[in-house]
Amino acid sequence: MAISILVLTAILSAISFPLLPRPVTAQLLDTRQSSNANGPPPGWSLAGCYTDRAGARTLKTASFVNTTGMTPSMCIKFCSDPNNFEPSNGYAGVEYEQAYCDGVVQLTANLTDPSECNLPCKGDTTLTCGGSNRISIFTNGTPSPKIPTTAISQQRSDGLLLPLWQYVGCYSDSGASRSLERLAGSVDVNLCGTICQNTFPSATTLFAGNEYGQECWCGTSVASTAQRLPDLACESMGCFGINDLACGGEFIMSLYQYLPLISTPPQACHLTTLTQPFQLQAIFYDNPSERLPITMIGLEHHRYPRGFDTFEDSTEAGILSICPTCLNSITFNLTNASLLPNLNSSTAISNLSVVRPSGTPNFVEITDSLRVFGGYCSTNSRFSTGKLALTTTFVHSAPISAPPNFVLDPTIPWALCSNGTANNRMDIVFKQFLLAPGFNLTNCRDVELQMI
Repeated sequence: MAISILVLTAILSAISFPLLPRPVTAQLLDTRQSSNANGPPPGWSLAGCYTDRAGARTLKTASFVNTTGMTPSMCIKFCSDPNNFEPSNGYAGVEYEQAYCDGVVQLTANLTDPSECNLPCKGDTTLTCGGSNRISIFTNGTPSPKIPTTAISQQRSDGLLLPLWQYVGCYSDSGASRSLERLAGSVDVNLCGTICQNTFPSATTLFAGNEYGQECWCGTSVASTAQRLPDLACESMGCFGINDLACGGEFIMSLYQYLPLISTPPQACHLTTLTQPFQLQAIFYDNPSERLPITMIGLEHHRYPRGFDTFEDSTEAGILSICPTCLNSITFNLTNASLLPNLNSSTAISNLSVVRPSGTPNFVEITDSLRVFGGYCSTNSRFSTGKLALTTTFVHSAPISAPPNFVLDPTIPWALCSNGTANNRMDIVFKQFLLAPGFNLTNCRDVELQMI
């Protein structure tokens, strides 16, 4: 997560609006806004009319008032000004003479009928600026903050970076009974884990939590008063006001657990380097005669913090999936325990486009990528004599989100699942992610990834 300036949130009191003799109709709303110079500029469009109230603002990162000249254009200019916000907010909303900005539409809001946003704008009465406890929201399509499934990584002696912190859920917090026992600093999730390890150096069980966009909390247990919340709630604030990665919300904590590595049994892990490229096919444990080719359908690039002011660039393989329409199968290399795709071997690879769940104004995204430095090796195939299969050099201990008495077989690390956030596309999943919240994965079947 990046670090930037704090954005001051100005909370405005409610305003009583006068009755209108001639309200603007819903049919004219979008047309008028888009064709008028005082309406949304190019690249911005109307997201809808939403509920709003003083005690729980629908957009809450920043706001301002113009009692004589408020228009959608003025509001959007304020919210998208890089001198005020870095990066700019993806949502801007007008409510009479008030303008609000945010990176997400807060969970407290409900989408309402467009006719309820019927107040004429102070700066242009031909346009509408929300309504009584209603806000007209515009968006430029910028994604909401993402909840990373893994936080800071640890470098091993062989140079591999291994993620040791796993997202285990979104939890409530309160001033009277804190979910984690100690406020350790003001940092993002990557540095929060390091601070918590330094705060409790001898702890065998350790948790780190990010709250209110910047607070880092640490503890060796989670308070019994903490209630599990929808993951949506933890996307209400980006870290340090940046609309990139999420850092909880107001008395809402993104919780991570430190999960020590457990080595895969030595007999199950052979070569970490292969001299020849290979393809992958999925073989189902419940029906070994059923075999499907595996391809890669996306790439994603990230910069990972390695300290307070240093970063490391990494290209990550995004998704391994069944792709029956792909013309060519992708080939891979296994080099020093890294699984690296041959980018010229398939037309299936493209920039990774995250498919957002429908039916939610928050457009929740929980990030997860198959890291090229994940620590992979080959093992003997269970189904074909003389063939090799892909496995991992390690597994994590089970997180608190795992079912009671859960046991993970480190020799069966993969499953093929229906991905509900991507039109039920069949994707390969590292089975430990099935224990993590936030993934809409169903109909999972254990598979071997055989190298051919």
